[in-house]
This record gives sequence, structure tokens and C-alpha cells, in this order.
Amino acid sequence: SNFQAAWESLAMTLTAGLQRGERSLVATLSRARDAALSFTGVVDSLSTWPPSSVDVGDFLQQFDSWCTAGAARGLVSNAISAYNAMIENGRVRAGPGSPSRATGLVILFPTRQAEVVEGIWSRNAAEVKAATAGQEAWSAFLDEYVQAVPGSAEDTSCAEITTPAQGGSGLLLAM
Repeated sequence: SNFQAAWESLAMTLTAGLQRGERSLVATLSRARDAALSFTGVVDSLSTWPPSSVDVGDFLQQFDSWCTAGAARGLVSNAISAYNAMIENGRVRAGPGSPSRATGLVILFPTRQAEVVEGIWSRNAAEVKAATAGQEAWSAFLDEYVQAVPGSAEDTSCAEITTPAQGGSGLLLAM
């Protein structure tokens, strides 16, 4: 689908940025992830807060609002457009009684603190593998994200993020 391609391109670019140590990206992702609507996921214990799964549409909107510059802007915009098309076509929708910001699709995205404090990622390897099956680009992103060195709270522009054409990682991004 168009969304799958856009999501994978975004995940690969974010992974490459994390691998290059782009600290503003870590701060921006953390803020967007923390602000996004979250739900209890397969790796959560009863005490996990915030829950480890986030609403994809809400995360994209939050990331778009925090990421004000850099190559990720266009990729986020593409992912939002493709995601909105799935909603408009009735392929994705929130269930009855869902919060108003819910869009109907969640993805595993634990906080960095959950790994540091609870060891969610390492302790639940089988559940993580099952939850990210067929999502290799997202799984690679999560592996980098939970281990990334955070930027400062003020450092949230995303300006450092580059695509391969701008001198980035050399990953081929197919849209």
C-alpha cells in the first residue's frame, strides 16, 4: 500500500538519523511519542505507564507538529497523506467508544524510559518479535530508538535529519 511504503521510508530515515547520533531527532521522537495517544500493548505489565502501543495517526500528527525542519518533514507529510487516504477509504477506523484522537491503527512504540526502567525490550523479546513481524524497518527503528542517547529538551527541530540524497545514510528509500 502507499501507506506501507511511506511508513517504511520514514522508519528507515529515522533509523539512519538515530544511527548517526542526531540528538535532536531523539528529543523530537520522544516528545511526539509521549504526546501521542497510547494503549496497553503486548509487552506491557500492569504497571507499565505510559502503555507501549501508540495510535499511528496521532503519532504522525504529533511528530509533524514537533518536527519543524529537515528531511523528515516531507516523509511525515507523505505518511500522513497515505494514512488519511486509508481512513477515507474505510480501510482503517477507530472502534466504538475510542478516544476522539484515536484513528484505528496502533503500533508497538515503547518509551525509551520503559526500556531503561523496566527492560521491556530485552525482557519481552518474543512478544516484540511477534508484534513487529513483517515490519522490519519499524523493528530496526525501535532497536535504535530504545538505545539512543537523548538530546536536550529544547532540541526538537529535526533539522539534522537528512535523506540519502542530502548526504544521509545511503539507504534506498522507495516510495
